[in-house]
Amino acid sequence: MDDGKSDPVSIAYGIAPQRGELYAHLTDIMVSHNIPENGQIAMRERMKSGEVQMITSAIVAVQRLDRTVPGRTERRPAQTRP
Repeated sequence: MDDGKSDPVSIAYGIAPQRGELYAHLTDIMVSHNIPENGQIAMRERMKSGEVQMITSAIVAVQRLDRTVPGRTERRPAQTRP
């Protein structure tokens, strides 16, 4: 997935469809804190528009750690949800 050299945005666009269910669950949690219907609609729109940006930020953070923390370049197997 991430070789440490690829463009984080391109990786994010590739990951987003695979994580749709997980991101939908996160969106539901965030929306549940907005009681009024207008607040829920606004939060869903905000979460949808920020999906790729959030994934990109996570990729950039991991790439930064990989460059700065000794031993981080050894990749562990991807964890899968049951």
